[in-house]
Amino acid sequence: MASGRVNPNFRLEDQGIEGLGNVHYNLMEPALVEAALKRDEGTLGKGGAFLVTTGKFTGRSPKTSTWSKPIA
Repeated sequence: MASGRVNPNFRLEDQGIEGLGNVHYNLMEPALVEAALKRDEGTLGKGGAFLVTTGKFTGRSPKTSTWSKPIA
């Protein structure tokens, strides 16, 4: 089942991608947070911010070789 704002010219089914179950396209922020809360992917903070724990893997490469010097 697909929900959200789907571009009819770029549907996953038209690209041969099938059997995914529920697919959420371009959800607005309230709907996105609601879907994530239902899946226990995070919690709401006191001010209403959506909070997640990324765990061990944060998406940053441990072998990053680019460093920046502070501006003097």
